[in-house]
Amino acid sequence: MSVDETNSSALTLLQTCLGIVGGETLLIVYDKEHRGVLKPIRDAAHITGVSRVNDLLYVDEQTLTGVLSSYEVVMFCVSDQLTLTLGHSDARLKACRNGSRIAFLTQPLESTPPTTEILRVARATNRLKNRLKGAVKLVVETDGVQLIVYVGGREPVALTSLITKPGSWGAIPDYAEVALAPIESSANGSFVADACVVGLGPLMERLTLRFENGCVRSAGGGLIGRNLSRILAREPGSNLLGEIGFGTNVMRKEFRGEFDDKKALGSVHLGLGDNHTIGGVNRSSVHLDCLAKTCKLSIDGVPFDFQSLYSAQVSGTSS
Repeated sequence: MSVDETNSSALTLLQTCLGIVGGETLLIVYDKEHRGVLKPIRDAAHITGVSRVNDLLYVDEQTLTGVLSSYEVVMFCVSDQLTLTLGHSDARLKACRNGSRIAFLTQPLESTPPTTEILRVARATNRLKNRLKGAVKLVVETDGVQLIVYVGGREPVALTSLITKPGSWGAIPDYAEVALAPIESSANGSFVADACVVGLGPLMERLTLRFENGCVRSAGGGLIGRNLSRILAREPGSNLLGEIGFGTNVMRKEFRGEFDDKKALGSVHLGLGDNHTIGGVNRSSVHLDCLAKTCKLSIDGVPFDFQSLYSAQVSGTSS
């Protein structure tokens, strides 16, 4: 990609995804591997009329405390593991409650799609959020086995790349999922992950998780399964099902063993561990996402077709 194309992509992120207007302030939090994105983002910030743009090399979460809330917009350009950790952190939650808009860059700048596609995916994501609103019982089938969870009273969270309202957060350039924090003791049954465990890597063999009363009772499936079992045994609260999330991006066609795999339309991931920042009550030092490429979903006894999220738009019934 040329310099001009890179700068154009950075401008799309700031103007379309983050809705930045002249006079706002921007903080870029980065790790060493992402230092290269600083210049195009800074250049785009100056074009949009940002009054103050600063960058901060990530050290630890404590360093961020009290800093994020002093900016109207914060963009994290960090690893998948840090994206997952910081997305569920108190620092992010506090900043959002104070009105900051928080975005995590999870793909290279050159992967930024046209604005029309960003908007289309966001509409589909919000359609699923609306469908899950008020739901009580979800049945998720993966590889022929079923997991039953109850979500009554828990609000679905739509994570899109349109982060334009005070207190909103998500991932850019085209992330898309709807997540819920299940009732903590409700999960029973089995779940088969066949894509990856974010932060641990792609799965070479299927990972089967068996749940009883909300907790993982067994995790079988090769090296990653053994590594996961060690983490669950070591970290308090990590063996509890904290999140169930569904991907809604029709453009994502492949699985690469990375964070953005979770956005693929029809995929489902289970977040083990902390969920207190997405409407749950469980606190843990870890949050691990176990991803299945496809699933069958039933919402309060009614089968749901993920493709309908887009066919409804074509027929003109989207909102």
